[in-house]
Amino acid sequence: KTCKGTGAHDDALKGEEIIGTAPGTYQFEPAATLLPDGRIVALYITRGSMFEGNALGVSAGTKHDQPFSTAKQSHFDPWVARDRTGIVHAVWYGFDGRDQNGEIGYSATKDGVTWRPPVAVHDPADCTNPEGECLDKPMIAIGPDPKARGKDVAYVMYSADDAGLRVRAMRGELLGPPVTALAGIYGNAVVGRDGRLHIVALNGGPLGGFG
Repeated sequence: KTCKGTGAHDDALKGEEIIGTAPGTYQFEPAATLLPDGRIVALYITRGSMFEGNALGVSAGTKHDQPFSTAKQSHFDPWVARDRTGIVHAVWYGFDGRDQNGEIGYSATKDGVTWRPPVAVHDPADCTNPEGECLDKPMIAIGPDPKARGKDVAYVMYSADDAGLRVRAMRGELLGPPVTALAGIYGNAVVGRDGRLHIVALNGGPLGGFG
């Protein structure tokens, strides 16, 4: 589908650059942040056709269209954030088949090119059904750690079945126990200068996702 429009840019937003056209035929759901040197890192979904699983692709600086491999057949909802040391942290939802064996995946990178091996960061107790459909919509927010002066803490968030929006604090490779923050399932989050985590989320009504 071609988006309608003249293609004209506001003067303040000139200099468009295409950073992702592959792997796959089309791309969607990009998430992006900047490295300390100003280069952009973007993680996005890419698909060869409507009948194929969703892969992940990465663009970092001038290195575009890099494949991002995980053990899962399909992926949704990439989200990225950068800490004070310049490391970029990423989360996404990965699954097999139509929605089996789902997991909230996590990886990190210093340069957008070399990534840590992906790992699952959700609490296994939040999804015990192998048929899936109990995890969704991951997010990550990073900011000052109120328990460690001069360091950051990463908050991994995701929806878990009927439990609402779950939050786990990540300090290095140590994951804290999950807590339920809200009844909603998806939204946005930011960590304030005082280290407090602020979250907004959609709480569905009688029509489901239309809250």
